[in-house]
Amino acid sequence: MSTNIRIALNPFDLSNGKADHWIGHSTEHEWVLLDRQLTANASGSSHVILYHLTDCQWFSIDRQVWNSPAYIFHQKYLDGLRGDALQDAKARLSNIQGHLSELLNACRANYLASMSQDRTKLLAERRELALKAHKNHFVQLGRPYPGTLYGRSSSSNRMAHCWKCGAHLESRIDVACMACHWMICSCGACGCGYPGPRH
Repeated sequence: MSTNIRIALNPFDLSNGKADHWIGHSTEHEWVLLDRQLTANASGSSHVILYHLTDCQWFSIDRQVWNSPAYIFHQKYLDGLRGDALQDAKARLSNIQGHLSELLNACRANYLASMSQDRTKLLAERRELALKAHKNHFVQLGRPYPGTLYGRSSSSNRMAHCWKCGAHLESRIDVACMACHWMICSCGACGCGYPGPRH
């Protein structure tokens, strides 16, 4: 089984240089913000990621759920309120808007921290699969297992594709075979057993 993991190094598209967000209210989550500069929220994606503005945590929902009455644009939400409820909501929204830059930075930091933890876990799983498959690759070749090289010394990231399954490989992620020094794919293939010519 091939685990071809590609994780964006920068999950935000800040190229337009302007704030691009949606603030709304949900009966379940209260005040929420959709960050349109988060690439996961690009139009066409099946889910959207929203930030809780009470604790700056994030959650994902189906894009079709991101509609009224479950999620209401802040002005429309205010239009439906009266009396003390309206004054309280206006005060809360004013506070959010007055601290929006700080809130957005905190929300993005929490999102990035959780993505980093997920990325570390996924990479560890990818390496574990690759090592098991690599050992099996040598069993099939009828050769003793040579081991692997960790921590490539080059600061640059070399990219390639597996000759056997076509998966994307990167030297900063994938370990290399001790015998051939080729990156090891999660399918187990390295340069050992490569049927083509070597350069």
